[in-house]
Amino acid sequence: MSFLNSVPRAPGVRSAFAVACGFVLVAPFGVRAADADHVGQVVVTATRSPTRISNLSADVTVIERDQIDASAGRSLADLLSGSPGIQSASNGGLGKNSSVFIRGGDAKQSIVLIDGVRYGSATTGAPSIDNIPLDQIERIEIVRGALASLYGADAASGVVQIFTRRETSGKPLGSGSATLGSDRYHGLSVGVSGGVDQLTYSVRAQTVGTAGFSATNPRVGVSSYNADRDGFRQQSLSANLGLGLSKGWRIEGNLLRSDGVNRYDDGVARSGVSKDTRAELTTQVAGIKLLGQMAPGWKSSVQASHTLDVSDTTVANKSSYLGRIATAQQQLIWENQIGTPLGTALVAVESLRQSIENSTKQFPVTQRRIDGLVLGLSGHRGAHDWQLSARRDRNSQFGTQDTGSIGYGVHLSEAWRLGGAVGTSFVAPSFNQLYWPGYGTPDLQPQRGLNKELSLAWEAGEHAARLTRYDNRIRDFILISPTSASNIKRVSLSGWTLSYQTATQTGIGQLYGVGSLDWLDAHNEADGSKLVRRADRFGTIRVGLDRSVVKYEVSLKGSAGAVDNNASFVRDRLPGYALWGASVAWRVHPDWKLSLRADNLGDRTYEKIWGYNQAGAQVFLTLAYAPGSR
Repeated sequence: MSFLNSVPRAPGVRSAFAVACGFVLVAPFGVRAADADHVGQVVVTATRSPTRISNLSADVTVIERDQIDASAGRSLADLLSGSPGIQSASNGGLGKNSSVFIRGGDAKQSIVLIDGVRYGSATTGAPSIDNIPLDQIERIEIVRGALASLYGADAASGVVQIFTRRETSGKPLGSGSATLGSDRYHGLSVGVSGGVDQLTYSVRAQTVGTAGFSATNPRVGVSSYNADRDGFRQQSLSANLGLGLSKGWRIEGNLLRSDGVNRYDDGVARSGVSKDTRAELTTQVAGIKLLGQMAPGWKSSVQASHTLDVSDTTVANKSSYLGRIATAQQQLIWENQIGTPLGTALVAVESLRQSIENSTKQFPVTQRRIDGLVLGLSGHRGAHDWQLSARRDRNSQFGTQDTGSIGYGVHLSEAWRLGGAVGTSFVAPSFNQLYWPGYGTPDLQPQRGLNKELSLAWEAGEHAARLTRYDNRIRDFILISPTSASNIKRVSLSGWTLSYQTATQTGIGQLYGVGSLDWLDAHNEADGSKLVRRADRFGTIRVGLDRSVVKYEVSLKGSAGAVDNNASFVRDRLPGYALWGASVAWRVHPDWKLSLRADNLGDRTYEKIWGYNQAGAQVFLTLAYAPGSR
């Protein structure tokens, strides 16, 4: 295969990928419904209303709590990159700046929602995921494709929605976990949830810390390299409350607050005595929601929210790194779901205000407002499924923007389903791209895209597979260079995603597995050059045996090489890599579980960004208490 031949500089990658391909295509393993995106699951992100995955044209993945539990010590970007069609890049270990590429799209072409609330940085324009703690997450829904017609600007390649730990009814139940790991990693979390009459609640606190490893190596250049350890500390709190009112109405409130201290490299001071570069991070999402039934077949909700994303560099070798950069967002949403003979109709009105602060730079514009109207329809009848949506946004900087999408699927038989979708997108330039002194381009144009995809899905009992072809053309793509941001005529993001999962119950337990393989072509149509940090071929596989009391798992994540700009801003090639992992979880008591996980078993040295290190071999040991869990 030309794919395997494209990985010449990473020993073992060819054979590892051959193994991965074999597992994905023919392995007699499976996955429990709670472990992955089983087609029978119900999700809300793809249409903004509860819909079975088997009735959707969109390509959807669900990451459930047990998979998140098994990822203690990892970052959110690393967890997401284990899903089909997703790659990540980071400037080192935990807490370091990271980006997620969905189907090859730039990090600025996807959005992150936390409990339905839009979160991110308006200065960089990308979702801020470096300070979101895994322990506070109940589940994650990933939807690939253009969703701007549902969620507005920047949803050109996909949407990631994070649901925090939820409240439960009944007597109070406590839970907690403690983790120790490599690089002096330590984590501790405690929580309680319960309910009294119409009141339900959930509160959880967590702290983690790691000494880390050197985020940089000499390839990054002398102006940034420092061989010291780059650690990270974080404390977080989440709370969810719900109160039942009369006539079926309910009011809910949620809060997620995370404070981190990140240490990173900015070179060595000329005096030879380097300061320990330090940035204080704040992530906050708070919202309140009233929901109920306006009339038979008509559900309505009103949600008000406030988010805060802050990075305050208080110590640095380079004075230009010092200062506070913050984004505050206020959002108001009125959403209605109305039953009709053709399916569920969606009518939503939104208002989003973004405000930015930079303590060292003066921008001529520091806020913008976006008002939107969303109309949608999703339904199914017989062998046919459909999803339609249209949105009009009024952006205070870029005027009126219209986006739309249409998806259709037909069940060819009980096992086979053919689906397709077409959607348009709009991506607004960030404040940095527009106004950063000496770099920004005030007349920068928004990106506009057209995404087309076709999928063939198969389901038979516990077996499921999906093959998706997508083609996303972005016009006026914003290209980042060392000196400025500029529009280029057109970028093409096209490829194939193959995913497969199955489960087999045997006399020794349940054999399970889930895997995916991606072929991606992301390039500038003007000169054919590849977009940086995106591999053309990548895949993942997890296989294991669940014996109820003891669960064993082996994993493989592999990637072909990618291009990046080196320390001299000249394009060079990053080698491919293959990473093996293994874990064992032992339920020592119905309420207690002891887990041991090893990552990068071969201690592979690799980079996702030129000159920035990734973790070598690591081991994590977790003791968790969760009464009532299975």
